[in-house]
Amino acid sequence: MQELIVAFLVGIISGLVVDLILRSPRFLHRRHLRLLLNLPKDQDLIFIYPPRQRDYAILPRAATEDFMGINNLISALLSIGWSSDRFVIRDTERITQQQCEDANVITLCSPKSNSFTAMVQRELLDDGVHHYYFDQVVIKNTESESLDSEPQWAITDGNGYYPSPITQALKDYEKEQQKQEGTMLPPLHERSLVDYAAVTKVRNPWRPEKHVLIVAGVRAIGTWGAAETIKKWYDLIYKEKKGRFQRSRKDGYFSALLKIEYRNSDIIKAEIIGLIDINM
Repeated sequence: MQELIVAFLVGIISGLVVDLILRSPRFLHRRHLRLLLNLPKDQDLIFIYPPRQRDYAILPRAATEDFMGINNLISALLSIGWSSDRFVIRDTERITQQQCEDANVITLCSPKSNSFTAMVQRELLDDGVHHYYFDQVVIKNTESESLDSEPQWAITDGNGYYPSPITQALKDYEKEQQKQEGTMLPPLHERSLVDYAAVTKVRNPWRPEKHVLIVAGVRAIGTWGAAETIKKWYDLIYKEKKGRFQRSRKDGYFSALLKIEYRNSDIIKAEIIGLIDINM
Protein backbone atom coordinates (compact mmCIF):
# COMPACT_ATOMS: atom_id res chain seq x y z
CA MET A 1 0.00 0.00 0.00
CA GLN A 2 2.81 2.36 0.94
CA GLU A 3 4.55 1.66 -2.35
CA LEU A 4 1.40 2.59 -4.27
CA ILE A 5 1.10 5.87 -2.40
CA VAL A 6 4.78 6.70 -3.11
CA ALA A 7 4.35 5.86 -6.81
CA PHE A 8 1.21 8.00 -6.94
CA LEU A 9 2.98 10.98 -5.36
CA VAL A 10 6.00 10.59 -7.63
CA GLY A 11 3.67 10.57 -10.64
CA ILE A 12 1.94 13.76 -9.52
CA ILE A 13 5.24 15.54 -8.83
CA SER A 14 6.69 14.44 -12.18
CA GLY A 15 3.60 15.69 -13.97
CA LEU A 16 3.83 19.06 -12.24
CA VAL A 17 7.53 19.39 -13.13
CA VAL A 18 6.86 18.57 -16.80
CA ASP A 19 3.95 21.01 -16.85
CA LEU A 20 6.12 23.78 -15.41
CA ILE A 21 8.81 23.12 -18.01
CA LEU A 22 6.31 23.16 -20.85
CA ARG A 23 4.82 26.41 -19.60
CA SER A 24 8.16 28.14 -19.03
CA PRO A 25 8.86 31.13 -21.32
CA ARG A 26 12.19 29.66 -22.40
CA PHE A 27 10.60 26.40 -23.56
CA LEU A 28 7.75 28.20 -25.29
CA HIS A 29 10.14 30.53 -27.08
CA ARG A 30 12.23 27.62 -28.29
CA ARG A 31 9.05 25.92 -29.43
CA HIS A 32 8.20 29.04 -31.44
CA LEU A 33 11.62 28.89 -33.10
CA ARG A 34 11.16 25.20 -33.91
CA LEU A 35 7.77 25.91 -35.46
CA LEU A 36 9.11 28.85 -37.43
CA LEU A 37 12.09 27.05 -38.94
CA ASN A 38 10.85 23.44 -38.93
CA LEU A 39 13.89 21.99 -40.67
CA PRO A 40 14.31 18.21 -40.22
CA LYS A 41 17.05 17.42 -37.70
CA ASP A 42 17.73 13.98 -39.18
CA GLN A 43 18.96 15.45 -42.48
CA ASP A 44 22.02 17.50 -43.37
CA LEU A 45 21.59 21.26 -43.57
CA ILE A 46 23.80 23.16 -46.01
CA PHE A 47 24.79 26.77 -45.34
CA ILE A 48 25.71 28.55 -48.56
CA TYR A 49 27.52 31.88 -48.56
CA PRO A 50 29.30 33.93 -51.24
CA PRO A 51 33.11 33.79 -51.27
CA ARG A 52 35.22 36.87 -51.01
CA GLN A 53 37.72 37.72 -53.73
CA ARG A 54 39.94 34.77 -54.50
CA ASP A 55 43.51 34.74 -53.24
CA TYR A 56 46.08 32.09 -52.47
CA ALA A 57 44.60 31.09 -49.12
CA ILE A 58 43.89 27.39 -48.65
CA LEU A 59 40.50 27.97 -47.02
CA PRO A 60 37.78 30.11 -48.65
CA ARG A 61 37.37 33.63 -47.30
CA ALA A 62 34.08 34.98 -45.94
CA ALA A 63 32.92 38.47 -45.09
CA THR A 64 32.83 39.20 -41.37
CA GLU A 65 29.07 39.81 -41.51
CA ASP A 66 28.50 36.46 -43.26
CA PHE A 67 30.59 34.68 -40.62
CA MET A 68 28.59 36.37 -37.85
CA GLY A 69 25.36 35.43 -39.61
CA ILE A 70 26.27 31.76 -39.91
CA ASN A 71 27.38 31.72 -36.28
CA ASN A 72 24.04 33.21 -35.17
CA LEU A 73 22.04 30.67 -37.19
CA ILE A 74 24.04 27.72 -35.89
CA SER A 75 23.59 28.98 -32.31
CA ALA A 76 19.84 29.21 -32.88
CA LEU A 77 19.66 25.68 -34.27
CA LEU A 78 21.78 24.22 -31.47
CA SER A 79 19.40 25.84 -28.95
CA ILE A 80 16.51 23.76 -30.34
CA GLY A 81 18.31 20.44 -30.29
CA TRP A 82 20.26 20.24 -33.53
CA SER A 83 23.52 18.32 -33.69
CA SER A 84 26.49 20.14 -35.20
CA ASP A 85 27.27 16.97 -37.19
CA ARG A 86 24.39 17.87 -39.51
CA PHE A 87 25.83 21.23 -40.57
CA VAL A 88 27.63 21.58 -43.89
CA ILE A 89 29.13 25.00 -44.71
CA ARG A 90 30.14 25.79 -48.29
CA ASP A 91 30.68 28.81 -50.47
CA THR A 92 29.01 29.01 -53.86
CA GLU A 93 32.21 28.02 -55.67
CA ARG A 94 32.76 24.84 -53.69
CA ILE A 95 29.41 23.13 -54.01
CA THR A 96 27.64 21.64 -56.99
CA GLN A 97 24.26 22.73 -58.22
CA GLN A 98 23.01 19.16 -57.72
CA GLN A 99 24.02 19.22 -54.04
CA CYS A 100 22.08 22.45 -53.57
CA GLU A 101 19.02 21.19 -55.36
CA ASP A 102 18.86 17.95 -53.35
CA ALA A 103 19.24 19.42 -49.86
CA ASN A 104 17.74 21.54 -47.14
CA VAL A 105 19.57 24.84 -47.51
CA ILE A 106 20.11 28.10 -45.65
CA THR A 107 21.45 30.61 -48.15
CA LEU A 108 22.98 33.86 -46.96
CA CYS A 109 23.19 37.14 -48.87
CA SER A 110 21.25 38.57 -51.79
CA PRO A 111 21.51 37.67 -55.49
CA LYS A 112 24.01 40.51 -55.81
CA SER A 113 26.72 38.23 -54.41
CA ASN A 114 25.18 34.77 -53.88
CA SER A 115 24.49 32.85 -57.10
CA PHE A 116 22.40 30.22 -55.33
CA THR A 117 20.10 32.87 -53.82
CA ALA A 118 19.76 34.26 -57.34
CA MET A 119 18.77 30.82 -58.68
CA VAL A 120 16.11 30.32 -55.99
CA GLN A 121 14.71 33.82 -56.47
CA ARG A 122 14.48 33.33 -60.23
CA GLU A 123 12.58 30.05 -59.78
CA LEU A 124 10.16 31.62 -57.29
CA LEU A 125 9.46 34.58 -59.56
CA ASP A 126 8.98 32.31 -62.58
CA ASP A 127 6.49 30.25 -60.55
CA GLY A 128 4.59 33.39 -59.49
CA VAL A 129 5.38 32.98 -55.77
CA HIS A 130 4.64 36.26 -53.99
CA HIS A 131 7.55 37.07 -51.69
CA TYR A 132 10.08 39.74 -50.83
CA TYR A 133 12.86 39.63 -53.40
CA PHE A 134 15.86 41.66 -54.52
CA ASP A 135 15.95 43.91 -57.55
CA GLN A 136 17.87 46.88 -58.88
CA VAL A 137 16.19 50.26 -59.02
CA VAL A 138 17.22 53.82 -59.87
CA ILE A 139 16.77 56.00 -56.77
CA LYS A 140 16.00 59.75 -56.74
CA ASN A 141 18.80 61.88 -55.34
CA THR A 142 17.31 63.79 -52.39
CA GLU A 143 19.68 66.74 -52.84
CA SER A 144 19.35 67.37 -56.56
CA GLU A 145 15.91 65.78 -57.05
CA SER A 146 17.41 63.98 -60.03
CA LEU A 147 17.76 60.27 -60.58
CA ASP A 148 21.04 58.63 -59.63
CA SER A 149 22.80 57.25 -62.67
CA GLU A 150 23.67 53.95 -61.00
CA PRO A 151 20.85 51.59 -60.00
CA GLN A 152 20.85 50.36 -56.41
CA TRP A 153 19.88 47.01 -54.98
CA ALA A 154 16.65 47.05 -52.99
CA ILE A 155 14.03 44.71 -51.55
CA THR A 156 10.55 44.70 -53.05
CA ASP A 157 7.42 42.60 -53.29
CA GLY A 158 6.43 44.44 -56.46
CA ASN A 159 4.73 47.25 -54.48
CA GLY A 160 7.45 49.68 -53.47
CA TYR A 161 11.19 49.43 -52.95
CA TYR A 162 13.41 49.36 -49.86
CA PRO A 163 16.98 50.34 -50.77
CA SER A 164 19.64 50.38 -48.08
CA PRO A 165 20.06 53.73 -46.30
CA ILE A 166 23.67 52.70 -45.73
CA THR A 167 24.46 53.59 -49.34
CA GLN A 168 23.60 57.24 -48.71
CA ALA A 169 25.25 57.15 -45.27
CA LEU A 170 28.54 56.13 -46.88
CA LYS A 171 28.30 59.01 -49.38
CA ASP A 172 27.54 61.47 -46.58
CA TYR A 173 30.47 60.19 -44.54
CA GLU A 174 32.81 60.63 -47.48
CA LYS A 175 31.59 64.22 -47.95
CA GLU A 176 32.17 64.94 -44.25
CA GLN A 177 35.71 63.68 -44.57
CA GLN A 178 36.34 65.96 -47.54
CA LYS A 179 34.90 69.02 -45.77
CA GLN A 180 36.84 68.39 -42.58
CA GLU A 181 40.14 67.44 -44.13
CA GLY A 182 42.77 67.07 -41.45
CA THR A 183 40.16 66.47 -38.75
CA MET A 184 39.68 62.97 -37.43
CA LEU A 185 36.04 61.91 -37.72
CA PRO A 186 34.55 59.27 -35.42
CA PRO A 187 34.95 55.83 -37.07
CA LEU A 188 32.06 54.84 -39.31
CA HIS A 189 31.46 51.62 -37.37
CA GLU A 190 30.57 53.67 -34.27
CA ARG A 191 27.67 55.37 -36.04
CA SER A 192 24.04 54.29 -36.18
CA LEU A 193 23.16 52.65 -39.48
CA VAL A 194 19.98 51.13 -40.88
CA ASP A 195 19.58 48.36 -43.46
CA TYR A 196 16.72 46.24 -44.77
CA ALA A 197 16.66 42.45 -44.96
CA ALA A 198 14.40 39.58 -45.95
CA VAL A 199 13.93 36.19 -44.31
CA THR A 200 12.07 33.81 -46.61
CA LYS A 201 11.26 30.15 -46.07
CA VAL A 202 10.04 28.17 -49.09
CA ARG A 203 10.08 24.71 -50.57
CA ASN A 204 13.24 23.82 -52.42
CA PRO A 205 12.14 24.62 -56.00
CA TRP A 206 13.85 21.50 -57.36
CA ARG A 207 12.96 19.06 -54.56
CA PRO A 208 9.55 19.86 -52.99
CA GLU A 209 10.13 17.72 -49.89
CA LYS A 210 13.18 19.85 -49.01
CA HIS A 211 13.30 23.46 -47.80
CA VAL A 212 15.24 26.65 -48.47
CA LEU A 213 15.66 29.50 -45.99
CA ILE A 214 16.90 32.76 -47.50
CA VAL A 215 18.58 35.10 -45.00
CA ALA A 216 19.69 38.20 -46.84
CA GLY A 217 20.11 41.93 -46.45
CA VAL A 218 20.44 44.61 -49.07
CA ARG A 219 23.93 45.05 -47.65
CA ALA A 220 26.06 42.81 -45.45
CA ILE A 221 24.86 44.40 -42.19
CA GLY A 222 21.30 43.48 -43.15
CA THR A 223 22.29 39.83 -43.64
CA TRP A 224 23.98 39.76 -40.25
CA GLY A 225 20.95 41.46 -38.69
CA ALA A 226 18.49 39.01 -40.27
CA ALA A 227 20.44 36.09 -38.79
CA GLU A 228 20.55 37.89 -35.44
CA THR A 229 16.76 38.24 -35.62
CA ILE A 230 16.35 34.48 -36.05
CA LYS A 231 18.62 33.89 -33.05
CA LYS A 232 17.28 36.54 -30.64
CA TRP A 233 14.04 38.05 -31.91
CA TYR A 234 12.37 35.23 -33.88
CA ASP A 235 9.13 35.89 -31.99
CA LEU A 236 8.78 39.07 -34.08
CA ILE A 237 8.14 36.87 -37.11
CA TYR A 238 6.37 34.04 -35.30
CA LYS A 239 3.82 36.23 -33.52
CA GLU A 240 3.18 38.39 -36.59
CA LYS A 241 2.66 35.28 -38.68
CA LYS A 242 0.36 33.62 -36.17
CA GLY A 243 -1.55 36.83 -35.41
CA ARG A 244 -2.17 37.86 -39.01
CA PHE A 245 -2.71 34.51 -40.63
CA GLN A 246 -3.72 32.33 -37.67
CA ARG A 247 -1.12 29.84 -38.79
CA SER A 248 1.50 28.30 -36.56
CA ARG A 249 1.66 25.05 -38.51
CA LYS A 250 5.09 23.61 -38.98
CA ASP A 251 4.77 23.58 -42.75
CA GLY A 252 3.96 27.29 -42.99
CA TYR A 253 6.10 29.15 -45.51
CA PHE A 254 6.61 32.90 -45.25
CA SER A 255 8.58 35.92 -46.37
CA ALA A 256 9.40 38.66 -43.85
CA LEU A 257 10.75 42.15 -44.49
CA LEU A 258 12.93 43.45 -41.66
CA LYS A 259 14.41 46.80 -40.71
CA ILE A 260 17.79 46.30 -39.06
CA GLU A 261 19.51 48.85 -36.80
CA TYR A 262 23.24 48.75 -36.21
CA ARG A 263 25.39 50.77 -33.81
CA ASN A 264 28.94 50.52 -32.57
CA SER A 265 29.77 47.10 -34.03
CA ASP A 266 26.53 45.43 -32.94
CA ILE A 267 23.00 44.75 -34.15
CA ILE A 268 20.83 46.55 -31.60
CA LYS A 269 17.30 46.20 -32.95
CA ALA A 270 15.11 44.54 -35.57
CA GLU A 271 11.65 45.57 -36.67
CA ILE A 272 9.25 43.66 -38.89
CA ILE A 273 8.01 45.86 -41.74
CA GLY A 274 5.99 43.34 -43.73
CA LEU A 275 5.05 39.67 -43.82
CA ILE A 276 3.79 37.52 -46.67
CA ASP A 277 2.15 34.17 -46.03
CA ILE A 278 3.27 31.77 -48.76
CA ASN A 279 1.12 28.84 -49.83
CA MET A 280 3.13 26.22 -51.66
